Amino acid sequence: MTDDETRRTRENSLGWMIQRIAGALNREMTRQLEPLDLSLPQFAVMMTVLEHDGLPQSEIAALIHGPAYAVSRALDRLEDQGRIERRSHASSRRAVAVHVTDAGRALAGDLQRIVNEVNTALVTPLATDADRALLKTLLQQILPSSDRPG
Repeated sequence: MTDDETRRTRENSLGWMIQRIAGALNREMTRQLEPLDLSLPQFAVMMTVLEHDGLPQSEIAALIHGPAYAVSRALDRLEDQGRIERRSHASSRRAVAVHVTDAGRALAGDLQRIVNEVNTALVTPLATDADRALLKTLLQQILPSSDRPG
């Protein structure tokens, strides 16, 4: 295989393109989350807790497909910041339920704004609303079934 063939293979790889887009999204999200003193893992956990207040930590990890130790670290930091609190789970002595605090709830608007701005910037190169809708439809079709919106 020649250097040109290798380059063409890489440049035409859907995986390579998706990774490049994901990297750009992660960098922009990180940049916009910095003033809120949030990392990307903390953002993912915070959004999940805002959506599912009172879930056990293990279920949060399952929803974001993150390792338990990373979710635990993110929760530790969010708890230190006063954005979430851990309480004994109502139906299981071994489980700890994670609840959003008023300070955490106050972040919801900023987090939604950031997601909307980053997503809008992502699709700006697409010419029409129809193109943007098509991209979303196609991406939903290739998501693993467990991650597809209900």
